[in-house]
Amino acid sequence: MRRFMRYSSLPLARLLAKTPITPNMVTIFGFSLTIPAFILLIQGNYVYSIIGAVLGLVSFYLEYVDGSLARIKNMGSIYGQFLDMYFGRFGVLLLYLGIIIGAYRANPSLLIIVAGFLAYTAALMNGAMYNSFHRLLLDKAKEVIATEKKNQSILPNFYYVEVFYYPIILIAAIAGKLDWFLYFAAVYGWLFTFGTFYIFGKAIKKEAQRRKVENLPEE
Repeated sequence: MRRFMRYSSLPLARLLAKTPITPNMVTIFGFSLTIPAFILLIQGNYVYSIIGAVLGLVSFYLEYVDGSLARIKNMGSIYGQFLDMYFGRFGVLLLYLGIIIGAYRANPSLLIIVAGFLAYTAALMNGAMYNSFHRLLLDKAKEVIATEKKNQSILPNFYYVEVFYYPIILIAAIAGKLDWFLYFAAVYGWLFTFGTFYIFGKAIKKEAQRRKVENLPEE
């Protein structure tokens, strides 16, 4: 799915490369789509929920477009990465809040609130773990992740990141079962997060032992 998003974003990025539009403009526009998505999702209406889910997916797709555009125009920057990272986080927050409020309005239940909280915090925790893992292992992080994926029979095929749950949100909206998405994400999200914690923890422990043997600094 991630590869599909990356390659499918290239035609639009090449088209935008011929215009004055910058990657940061695409990032900001993509985030702006999550605002009407939130407004539509909180209505708890079937049609509005589908439109809101589509806007959320388009917003996520534009994250790949801005990345491709930055490479084509050679306009990659730390500031652009900052915008991409935090607008992406805010977008996920708005999407989950919209789903939780909308699902609760359609079917008032404390279970929906609890499931929504667990689903969102799992996404938040998983993102934080990936960021801290890259910060701790720096250049070796991508290599370690690639190695672990080859060694694990399940991990390469399962994720709890945007490329995984945005399409599922749209499917759930079409089925009229966004509350089911929250129940699923609450359980699956934390199972995946605990699994990721175990795998990352094992990799970091191994790296710490290597540095100790080679008398390398921990930081």
